[in-house]
Amino acid sequence: ALHTHPDADLIILSGDLCQQPCIAGYRRILDRLLKTSIRCICLPGNHDDYALMQRILNQENVSCNKQVIFEHWQIISLNSQLAGKAGGFLPDTELDFIDRCIERHPDLRVLLTFHHHCSASGSAWMDTMQIANRDTLFQKLRQHPQIRAVTTGHVHQQIQTQNGAIKIFSTPSTCFQFKPFSPNFALDTRAPGYRW
Repeated sequence: ALHTHPDADLIILSGDLCQQPCIAGYRRILDRLLKTSIRCICLPGNHDDYALMQRILNQENVSCNKQVIFEHWQIISLNSQLAGKAGGFLPDTELDFIDRCIERHPDLRVLLTFHHHCSASGSAWMDTMQIANRDTLFQKLRQHPQIRAVTTGHVHQQIQTQNGAIKIFSTPSTCFQFKPFSPNFALDTRAPGYRW
C-alpha cells in the first residue's frame, strides 16, 4: 500500500519510475497512485519512456502535467531527460516554459522540479550526470525572484543546498539509496525513503 501524509497537497514522482520502462510497470504505478486521493505529478528520469508515461499516467489525479497551481504557489515541472543518456539537460523550450508560467502567474511563488541534479552531490561518479547547462539554468532562475526552491531526484539521497536565495533539495529514492560522497558507484544501507 502507498502510505501518504494526510495533509499532503501533492506527490511529486521525480523520475526513474521504471528501471526498464514498459506498459505493465507504468500501469502498476498508476494503480498504486490512484488508491490515494492526493494529486500526483510524474516526471521523466533517464530510465523512463516519457511518451509512454504521458500515455499511461494520464488520469484525473495522476498525470505528467508540467504546471500545478495552488493558492500561493505554482509547481513547474521540467523534462531534463536526454534520450539514451544518463546525464541531464534543460533545452530552451523547457527554460522558456519557466518564463511563460511566471508571466501568467507573477504573484505566485514557484517550486521548480526536474529529475537530474543541478548542484554537486559530492559523489564524483554521480556528478558527471548533473544538468549539463546548469550555469544557464541558474542565470534563468536569478531572473525570477518568485522561484524559491528547486527539487530533484536522480541522486538517490537527501541533499539540501542553496544557490543564492534559491533552496535546492534532492530526495532519497523509494528504491535503494546511493552511498554519499563516493568516488565510484556504491549503494548505501539506508532504507527506501521520500522527502516531505
